[in-house]
Amino acid sequence: MNTKLNTSNPTALPPLGAEESQPESSPTIAGGTTWSRLLGWAMPLRLLLLAGVASLALLWCALELLGSRARSVQAGATEIAVATQDTAKAVEAAGQVLSGVFGGQVSISNEGIIQMPQEIAELATLEHEITLTSRYRCEMAFGWFPSSLVLVGRHRGRFGIDLEEVTGQFDPDTLVLELELPPAKLLTVECLGIERTHQGEWWVNRIETEDAVHLVRQNFTAARTELAQADLLRRAERNLLQRLYAATSSAGVLLRIQEPGAPMD
Repeated sequence: MNTKLNTSNPTALPPLGAEESQPESSPTIAGGTTWSRLLGWAMPLRLLLLAGVASLALLWCALELLGSRARSVQAGATEIAVATQDTAKAVEAAGQVLSGVFGGQVSISNEGIIQMPQEIAELATLEHEITLTSRYRCEMAFGWFPSSLVLVGRHRGRFGIDLEEVTGQFDPDTLVLELELPPAKLLTVECLGIERTHQGEWWVNRIETEDAVHLVRQNFTAARTELAQADLLRRAERNLLQRLYAATSSAGVLLRIQEPGAPMD
């Protein structure tokens, strides 16, 4: 009797010695999926990290640039403040120099224009005294009964300039002081005294008071004419220039004297 194996039976047992076939790739597949996911996440994270680093670098550069500009602005402001203080000191020093020479408060505007003191109209730079003799003689007909009077007057003249005519400007950057000075003139003549050194008269030809007053006036007029000579005026101008140059030199200011009517630089 022949026995046949029914191979169509799904429940047929496998041959002896045969091992059950099981999938060996399960752990590998699971592990590969995890790494793939990690790699998929790592790339965006890396890009985000790089973007963050780049943003921080840009932020640092921006802050450094702002800080540099702030330091530059602060340094510029400091330089401007120092320059302003130096300019103010130079203007003040120049004003003090002129005030010491001209004898009044001299001010300098922001544009460097010099303003002379209002309380003083004239500046005397030279004084000179002279003595003059004046004679009066009065005679009658044929030279009879002459009367005479001799007076000796002492007079003092003051020479200088009119401060209202002084103009100028000051440059605090170069420390150059430009002045235009008027010519010196005889400011005043002061009579220090009149002395009668001789008087002789006849009773028929007396010297009247009007004659004596006229002689005094004549003496004073002669003194004014004598004092108003060119040599004394030049001496007054030299004295003023010497004072100005000495004062400005000690203060470190360069003085330039302009000719009257010449434009200033």
